[in-house]
Amino acid sequence: ELENGNRENDGPETKKEIPTTSHGPAWSFASARENAPSTNDDSAVDPDRFFDADYSPVLRQLISGIVEKEGPMPLQRLARRVAQVHGWQRTGRRIQEQVHRNLGQAERHTEFDTIFVWAPVSHADRVPFRKLGDRALRDVSRAEVASVIDAHTEQLAESEDPILMLSRLLGIARLSKDARAYLSDCARWREENAAPSR
Repeated sequence: ELENGNRENDGPETKKEIPTTSHGPAWSFASARENAPSTNDDSAVDPDRFFDADYSPVLRQLISGIVEKEGPMPLQRLARRVAQVHGWQRTGRRIQEQVHRNLGQAERHTEFDTIFVWAPVSHADRVPFRKLGDRALRDVSRAEVASVIDAHTEQLAESEDPILMLSRLLGIARLSKDARAYLSDCARWREENAAPSR
């Protein structure tokens, strides 16, 4: 199975899901938000108001900050990041829909049936690879994969298994069937879009 390739299962996002103790939430919001970008005013983040109409400006600001820092990224991953900032461990349909409604100026572009969210006026056929980190391979835009192929064209051409070598360049320890299929799709797409956007 692909290292870093496991996805979180979506589930209901109602407040009943949040574990509580006699002293409040079972985990700290600060801990849940440790690696997530925040709004300029952390005190503005309020899980209880998440679905309120007047909370939309806060969501748009938060989403903009995440996309600027971590985009391009799948819409589903963006929804998970927004949920994390609010202290939720799961991201269900209603949260995803609320995030989708509050994308603001962020751009949406489909890659192999997956909606990727880009910062405004940033969409391109090539963008620098940001390392996998905690991302699953399918969270990586084909534009990032294409930039890695461009940088190692000769090396990959000489390899007996270019896709396996590409996976190593991306930091994948074990190449699963699904990962090979995704990288093959990215390589074919790159061939069809050989000239980087300028």
